[in-house]
Amino acid sequence: MLPILVQYNEEVLKRFAMLNRTGRLAHAYLFVGPRYVGKKKTALAIAKLLNCEKNTDGQKDVFCDECPSCIKMQVMGHPDVALIAPETEGASIKIEQVRSILEKVKMRAFGTGKKVLIIGEAQHLLTAGANILLKTLEEPSPDTILILTATAMENILPTIRSRCHMVRFSPFSKAALENQLTQHYDESKLASHFLAFSAEGCLGKALQLRDSQSFEKKNQAINRFVLSDDEAYIKNVLEEDEDVKFLLEILEGWVRDAILVKSGISDTRIINFDRMNDLARFAQKLAFKDLTDLYSQVVKAQKMLSENFNIKVALATIKLMM
Repeated sequence: MLPILVQYNEEVLKRFAMLNRTGRLAHAYLFVGPRYVGKKKTALAIAKLLNCEKNTDGQKDVFCDECPSCIKMQVMGHPDVALIAPETEGASIKIEQVRSILEKVKMRAFGTGKKVLIIGEAQHLLTAGANILLKTLEEPSPDTILILTATAMENILPTIRSRCHMVRFSPFSKAALENQLTQHYDESKLASHFLAFSAEGCLGKALQLRDSQSFEKKNQAINRFVLSDDEAYIKNVLEEDEDVKFLLEILEGWVRDAILVKSGISDTRIINFDRMNDLARFAQKLAFKDLTDLYSQVVKAQKMLSENFNIKVALATIKLMM
């Protein structure tokens, strides 16, 4: 379970502390789990723990966050820790990046801890880079730990996978994440409910959605598209594909909620729990078949957007069906 006000996995960190104490740390690990679940944050926390100057005897379960080593880690300036990942979302990890990080394997550690090399989103390794990495895995260095993160085990080459100890990361339940956001991140109960539902249990994603004001923006979309005819709003949305995508996601959730309300459901399975009165009125004015047809139209529009079709007519059709 994630601890208060951090995004790493506390239980995984404690497990690595125990392995360090007992001298049973392996040389390579594969962290597997959905995006934003805390894999990279946990890898960095492990690097900080293994190099913390107040934990040289390995007896602590957490780093001090105060010593020179921990402070260097906060700005990614520790000489014994390195991280590579795709430079842009969806890009491949360049072979030069792999070579640069593996150069540290040959070097002596600057401190008394461990060299920790982290490859984020390792599913984006190209074959050439994976082959270079494989050689390092076959000839491990005793003072170096390699941590790979990936969204799915199947996306990693079997030859690399077989040489790593796997650690699986699971998301929060929606209720637990909602509680975390409400108690420790100063979110209102209604905003936390929406963020937890939208983030699918991943704290990192929930915080990203919070920072981008998704809760406020979704209510703006409901007010200006669903409950009124704001042509200026629609015009602005159509200028950016990301804004259209967001609007369609909100509409999908809204119509889904209306179908549930029409079916007599009014509990926490409703995404837009903060708009129950508006949902009830919306569901009342449309027949059940009208709602299911509307839902199908929203899904169709999402598919059109993903295939780069003009979405203006589709949005107009959705609005007419409302």
